[in-house]
This record gives sequence, C-alpha cells and structure tokens, in this order.
Amino acid sequence: MAVHSATAYRVRLAGAADIPAITAMYRFDGFPHAQGDPERAAFYYACVRSVSGRVLIAVEDEVVVGHLELLLSQEASPLGRYGYLEALEVRVDRRRRGVGRALVAAAKALTRAAGGARLETVPEDAAAMAFYTAMGFRPGTPSVDLDLAVPPTALHGAAPLRRPLPPGAHPWLRLRHVAGRQYAAPYCWARAFLAGCWGLPEATGTGAWQLRDSDAVVLADPWLVHLFLPPDLPPESDEAWPAWQAMLALRAGGTREGYVRTVVATSLADRLRLLEHWPGSTAEPFTLLTCSV
Repeated sequence: MAVHSATAYRVRLAGAADIPAITAMYRFDGFPHAQGDPERAAFYYACVRSVSGRVLIAVEDEVVVGHLELLLSQEASPLGRYGYLEALEVRVDRRRRGVGRALVAAAKALTRAAGGARLETVPEDAAAMAFYTAMGFRPGTPSVDLDLAVPPTALHGAAPLRRPLPPGAHPWLRLRHVAGRQYAAPYCWARAFLAGCWGLPEATGTGAWQLRDSDAVVLADPWLVHLFLPPDLPPESDEAWPAWQAMLALRAGGTREGYVRTVVATSLADRLRLLEHWPGSTAEPFTLLTCSV
C-alpha cells in the first residue's frame, strides 16, 4: 500500500522482504553496524512492529533511497499518545530532493490517524536539526545523556528487587518515565525483551524489575537504564532515592566498567546534582524536538 507518491520515488510501508534493500542503503552510506547489519535491522524492525509502529521506505526504480522508523506510543499522562521518529535516513546521493520531507509527512499522517497529537524526535547533528526545524519541529525538553561513574560504595543499601516483570506488563501506562527517556517507553520495553530473544551481545542484563515495597519500576534495555515512578512520587524526594539506587545498581560494575548510562531531563539532573554526586561522570546535552500533527 502506497502512503505517499512523487515523480521519481514512492513512499510505502516496508515488510520483511525489504530488509536486504534497506541494509544495502545503509551500507551505501557507510553504516555497516547500524541498520546495515541484516540481523540487527530485523531486530530493530521487530521492536517497532511490537509497539504497533511503522517502518517506511522511499523507493526509486526498485532501489530503497530512504528509510524511517515510526513508533506509535501511548504513555501515562501527560505524555499521552504520540509518535516518535526513531530513525530517518536518506541515501547520501538522493538528499535534497524531497525524500526526507515525504517520509516525515507520511509519519505525521500515520501518527494523526492513530490518534496522536504530536511527533517527537532527537536530532543527531546540526544538519538534522536544520531539517527538522524546516519541517515544523520546535525545541522541547532539554536533556542530558549521562554516563554516571558510580562506585559500588555509593550503592550500599540499595533497594532489593522483586522478580522480573513479564514481557506483557504495561507499567508505562500508569507510571511516569523519569530517567532513560530518549525513546518511547513501550519501544524500550520491547527492545529489552526482544534483545534476549535474538541473543544479541548487549542483551546481558536486560529486563524489567519492580522494587520491593514500591510501585517503582526499573528497566534495563540494551543501551540505557530507565526508571519509572508513581505519579505522586517526586523524583528528587528522599522516598524516591532507593529507586534511583536500585536503577544504578543494575549496571554499576557491569559491562560498562562501572558506568551507568541513562537519560534525564536537564532540570531534574540539576536538582538531583547527579554529576556532583559521582565525580568523573559525563553529560552530553541534547534537545527533544516536537511538532503537532
């Protein structure tokens, strides 16, 4: 089914049979270890589909020249229902021809049809920022991508964890996602579960756990650690600190050599004084972009 058409190319929904052509496009652009790897690409698309997302491609003469992954998310208030652009790539020799614009326009239409009111994304560089700005996106929440150098001594007394939550659990519908939010929460949940199914190297330590004597939930996906708190529990409160300790304990001393990677809104990171607590930590700022659909 065609989603959008143009003179030289057409935009349509992608299927499993399109994976080789999509990975060929990424290899053409010099990205062999991202969607340019067939197994990893299949893993990404399985994650997208598991949360009712869409994979779109732009095709010219039966050759894939553009690719977009759209997540359609429903989360607890105030996030609600929205779309998130997880990936957008136009083949390097087909840029500035309207391919990216057509893909984003199709993503907006799909988000609107799904009942979403806005589309979100994070630009990777200045060129991407300029492109999204031209497409009507505006700066949203300033955030920081944190690598926290957490020594084991800082985790003494961390809250113990209950048994892992089943893959069918949907805590993001009732809990606020306060850390690790760089992607839509359902996508992170699916990615953690499916990484284990695919046996990917980074799958070690993934999963979701509910804290003992608390509704708080910790999620470790293949790249980040996440924290979900009850709506009435301020993340900077003393009552929330055991949940933060448990989140950090999941990865401290693990494959990242004692570093714990997460994403936190800049204002919250400042209130928690995360960098002051753990010298040697690093923070890379980025801005979430958003536009109405």
